[in-house]
Amino acid sequence: MAKLAASQTRIPTRIFNDVVFRNARVVIERRDGEKVYLISQKDLELFEALTDYVDNVLADQALKEMEVSGRKSVPLEQVKAEMGL
Repeated sequence: MAKLAASQTRIPTRIFNDVVFRNARVVIERRDGEKVYLISQKDLELFEALTDYVDNVLADQALKEMEVSGRKSVPLEQVKAEMGL
């Protein structure tokens, strides 16, 4: 992840402080419609925890499906070889 000092950006101090201290979320939109979002570290940590949780639930489901169906896992080296990696 790229890291910049706040002083290297053009984000107004008031906006930066709202995100950091009030957990505000800010959308920055370009003319072409592309967007970036400013969120607090607390929100980022929550997002990462949620995605980890979902990944674990999906992995558990996949393992249960394999047990029920009797399928075997494919070794990583075989997958890499099939993908040309």
